[in-house]
Amino acid sequence: AELMAISASNKNSVHGHNPVSVPEESGSPSRVASQTKNFDQTPEPPSLSGSICSPQALANNATAPLAVENDITLEEVHSFASSKDWKMRKQAFNFLSEHMKKSAVDGTFENDIPSLNLDDVIRVWVKDSNPGALDAALDLARNYADFCPNAGLSESSARIVSVLISGPAFSSSRRGTMKKCSDLVMKLMEVGSQGHNSVHSIVSVLLEEGMKSKKPRVLVSSCSYVLEAGRAFGAVKLPFATIVKESSKIISHSNSSVRETGMELIAELCRAVGSKTPLQSVIDCMKPSQITQLDVLLDKQPVPNPPTMSLKSEKNSP
Repeated sequence: AELMAISASNKNSVHGHNPVSVPEESGSPSRVASQTKNFDQTPEPPSLSGSICSPQALANNATAPLAVENDITLEEVHSFASSKDWKMRKQAFNFLSEHMKKSAVDGTFENDIPSLNLDDVIRVWVKDSNPGALDAALDLARNYADFCPNAGLSESSARIVSVLISGPAFSSSRRGTMKKCSDLVMKLMEVGSQGHNSVHSIVSVLLEEGMKSKKPRVLVSSCSYVLEAGRAFGAVKLPFATIVKESSKIISHSNSSVRETGMELIAELCRAVGSKTPLQSVIDCMKPSQITQLDVLLDKQPVPNPPTMSLKSEKNSP
């Protein structure tokens, strides 16, 4: 809201852009580990509601069903998803994704998946330590965001992103997993039902929790997704005060990829508000070479690119 107010006083034109890609590093996916306080500290987080997904949401977002190995039943989902065998967990996740999509095509959806409430268990499943099962869980979480109304609540989306940070998802070296994480984070922002609240809550988690991680991939991913969000939805949608507060840490970080992404983010904000003045407190913390770098970035592209995504709440506005 602060950034949109600043932007309103500065007239800008806009062009096109490409989403940010996260640099890949070598290594194997990390197991679940959380060094900082986050939303997912309790073993069994409280349910945000007793419902699963609405038939109307499913019908509006129907896509082709996934291929699943051997069909299971709704009654078996809980035991499969809780199995020590990662192949059974993956099968359960794929089955639920397919079930959502088929229900959208058929125009029906069963709200009585035995012993499950997706609002609670999604945050458990996206922490799966097996790469194959994790990818299936991330796909399911994206479908959950697409089809289930509670994913649009800012507190719900922030909790999911918090788990992605603390679990193995953000620290994965697999390109496919990294892409699924990016898609899920952007989707959770997009489907926010309360204006740009989900964007703000997720960006705050990315900066306040993600930037405390000791894992390089988590650091780079967290910072890159903030920049990607600014380019996808428009930097005016970002929480200006939070970014200003955290920017000095980003541009002085020991990780060069984080510093470079931070400089791109500051440039994007300057373009959005049409001036460097609102970011002066951040610029004052820069090294002379970084100030020169910022000037070069702004000279090369003085105005922001047009957003590539729209918030769902804006699409539904009269």
